[in-house]
Amino acid sequence: MKKCIIILLILIPGLSLAQSNIREIVFTHLSSTELLVGETLHFKSYLQSEQTGKLSELSRILYVEILNASGSPVHQTKLEINSGQCAGSFFVPTDLETGNYQFVAYTRWMKNFDEFFHESLTIINPYINQKFQQAPVLEMNVQIAVEGERLLSNAKNKIVIRVTDQFQRGISTKGKVVSNKERESIEVATDEFGFSSFYITPDFDESYQLILEKDHGFEFIDLPKPCKDCIQFRVIQTADLWVVKSISSNPEDFTQGQVEVFKNQESVFSSPIVLNSALSIHKNDLPNGLLRLVYIDDEGKGRERLIWNKGAQPDENQSFGIYKTKSTVVEEFSALPAANLSISVEQVDTRREALGIFWYREVGSKIDQSLPHSFYQMATENQLDNLLLASNYTGGLENPEKVKYLPEYRSGIVQGQVTNRENETMIDVPVGLAFSGINRQMSVTTTDSSGRFVLTYDLEVSDGEPVIDILSEVPNVEISIEPEYYVSYPEFTNIPVVFDSVKVAAIVKRSINNQIMNAYYVEETEGSTKAYRPQFDQVKSYKLDDFTRFNTMRDTFIELIVEVGVSKNEEKYEFKMRSKELVNGFYEEYPTLLLLDGAFVSSEDLMNLSPYLVDRIDVINHKYYFGKSIFDGILSVHTVAKDKGGIASKGINIDLVPVQINDKSVTVQVTQEVNLKIPTYQDLLYWDPAVYHTGGPLQLDFSTSDVKGMFEIRVEGISIDGNALSQRAYFTVE
Repeated sequence: MKKCIIILLILIPGLSLAQSNIREIVFTHLSSTELLVGETLHFKSYLQSEQTGKLSELSRILYVEILNASGSPVHQTKLEINSGQCAGSFFVPTDLETGNYQFVAYTRWMKNFDEFFHESLTIINPYINQKFQQAPVLEMNVQIAVEGERLLSNAKNKIVIRVTDQFQRGISTKGKVVSNKERESIEVATDEFGFSSFYITPDFDESYQLILEKDHGFEFIDLPKPCKDCIQFRVIQTADLWVVKSISSNPEDFTQGQVEVFKNQESVFSSPIVLNSALSIHKNDLPNGLLRLVYIDDEGKGRERLIWNKGAQPDENQSFGIYKTKSTVVEEFSALPAANLSISVEQVDTRREALGIFWYREVGSKIDQSLPHSFYQMATENQLDNLLLASNYTGGLENPEKVKYLPEYRSGIVQGQVTNRENETMIDVPVGLAFSGINRQMSVTTTDSSGRFVLTYDLEVSDGEPVIDILSEVPNVEISIEPEYYVSYPEFTNIPVVFDSVKVAAIVKRSINNQIMNAYYVEETEGSTKAYRPQFDQVKSYKLDDFTRFNTMRDTFIELIVEVGVSKNEEKYEFKMRSKELVNGFYEEYPTLLLLDGAFVSSEDLMNLSPYLVDRIDVINHKYYFGKSIFDGILSVHTVAKDKGGIASKGINIDLVPVQINDKSVTVQVTQEVNLKIPTYQDLLYWDPAVYHTGGPLQLDFSTSDVKGMFEIRVEGISIDGNALSQRAYFTVE
């Protein structure tokens, strides 16, 4: 087990002892994937253990971004995760241009593995004049995959092709495979997702060419050349078995190799195999879902392919019939286990192609192919195998030796490094993080042997202005802060938004409906849920209105604050705390920590503050410990206006994206008020991100609006046992 994992096990109670159980995966259920400006996107995120599937409690903050086509963020927020779940919303502002965007979500811990969830969003702004490009000329990309990775001469080989456009959408086309030896050609026809497979038995000196039809002419692609002296492995599926065959160009070669099967990063099966023989593995001896089957030859070289081991997800497309406008819908899904669920009901032009939580977790997040939801619903056993043969595994293969980002298990984290101007690391330097504002908090630590530091903050009172400072007299130092979010992402596939007359008419109608609903919208006002919390305990407070006010802060301290002494040397003020330890004979002195409205402040700025702006002065006159950092006491000054009296904080201001209030309790539902003649033009009829289903049939009860068309009911969730659940149904409103 890696050293970094052992340390984390000590620091974080409840983290599984299994090294393979440290990775997290995020799935987000979006209420819609196409929005107009002025509408609200609702979302529910599930944080799971990659290994067990159960809701994870390792991280407490979810980082969310919405990126434009160039990869720049147009919105950033953070959500507090409770027991592996959180929910939020995003009001689409009217300054966003029409285009495709990416919704991205991840935890700080996931950054160690370069992992994140993303899903495409289409945002339409009918109020801005924009130049829209015409439908692009589609390109043809052809991918060829050979089972076992090598084309073996004089043996039967399975070949999979996938034909896509430049946006990774499958292209349905026809063609043939021809040989230079003038054998009978093999007819090829790709399905709507671009897949086709066929078998060939080539001679060593034989070459093959794939000829595909395209809009104007043909595409010619050379197949891989056969090898004469190599090893290939094939996998054959029966009702109960996986049969692995290792085949050599030399039929008399009986060299021993090894077959190993992995679920995520965990080995779940291992067995020797002799060349030119077969190994049978019972499906019941392997976990369900996506597996990596690796063949390792006698030289230690491995080659692999992906397999899907039974357990197909019951991801049904039910039909609930026809309803009238402003009517009640009462329907029932088939029995589901006890689970945490989220439910959306939205009007759709076509059936949504976003992956459900099951297929995203098991396959979509771990391969380099992009397939719509409909593929997994209708895929045959052979089609699914074709997908896996043509795919590379992109899930993390190994855990890193070291991690850079700690999980935000109990609180928020700010990480950084202290160096001098020669870029040398500074060791054992005290560093502090302070929040000013109504609720104030502070965190202090010291730098490690690499000059790095980790500071924490309480999410519930993190609404002030954060500042970081060096809390000792160390000259010529620089502080660098690790960014909260990813600095860059891989290039996403963004399909251009193309409009036709039907699409334009639908947008105009929807825009009018949206403006009507916004005109009748009444914002609910709620008091703040964040209660005031004192920054320190056991303080002695001096409220200046209770005393005669003096003209200067120096006189105020000299005459009123008996626990503190103020000295001046060459225009530099110094505070000396008359601590209890000093009085009792402990003469080792430490600095006094100075705060103004919760922020760090220099002694000179504090002395230049007008005492008429001060409400009270809090004093702690005993040694105060922050880890390895020690202070003789704390002097905390509070202004009446809580604005630091116009004095800038000491240190560097940092930009921490605020934590959004968790919207798990926020629901959206059309209400039918008979006595109120209020229009109901909602496209989103129902949204509930916090459904706890106790098991059995899932009952649905909601109302339709004045909007007509096809509606999708989408249910996503995680069972108590860690199984992913996805259900969809459709109905029509006339």
